[in-house]
Amino acid sequence: MSTMTRLLYDELGGNCCTRVFLNLPEVPNPAVHSVLLHLASQLSRIRNAPILNDEAAMLLASRSREQIHYAEQSAHRRRTHFNDGGTDNNCHDDLDETFIFGGSHSLRNHIKELNNRILRLNEECAHATEERIKFSKLWLTSEEEKSAIAEKLATCEVERQELILKNQELQTITEKSLEASKRAIELKRANDMLNKYCSDLHNQLDKLQNDMEFSVSCLLFIQIVLVWFPFHPRRYILLEQCPTNT
Repeated sequence: MSTMTRLLYDELGGNCCTRVFLNLPEVPNPAVHSVLLHLASQLSRIRNAPILNDEAAMLLASRSREQIHYAEQSAHRRRTHFNDGGTDNNCHDDLDETFIFGGSHSLRNHIKELNNRILRLNEECAHATEERIKFSKLWLTSEEEKSAIAEKLATCEVERQELILKNQELQTITEKSLEASKRAIELKRANDMLNKYCSDLHNQLDKLQNDMEFSVSCLLFIQIVLVWFPFHPRRYILLEQCPTNT
């Protein structure tokens, strides 16, 4: 039990409802704020519980019963002595007997009040016990809910970590796919350039082949001309120049 709880118990007793006002200064002060927060934390941990003076009530009731029993015995002795013919009942004895009977009546009333108070205290104790049981059940329920929430939070944390790992893996895969896409684009460009170069080479090869075929045909024509016209140089020259012009 904290010091604040003990002080409130001593001053106010149980089954009390206490309201505490904490005044925060307008100018922020870390020291004052820390003290007020510490005090508020202590006040929030106070557990209200009934303080029942059952032992004191039972002690007073037993004392009252003893006094009533003693008064009844004294009255019975005096009545017995009076019925036996005793003549020493003076005014003082009558006053004493009257005082005894009056005290007995007042003690009976006091006992009745104490019994009523004990009944009320028992009812309050039973009510407090019911309230304690109810609050205990609520506390157990809250603890179970707290445990369930903690388990859910732990599960959510595990799932969050798994999602973070999966996200990192997906990010890594995405980066690799982007790099692969860039590499594929570069390879496609290089392939297109290579295809264009190959096409140019093929065209040049076709052109060279055509030129070579044309040159071969020209050589064959020149050889034929040389074979058929060996004695006429001028005609040979003209015939030699004709294929080149064509």
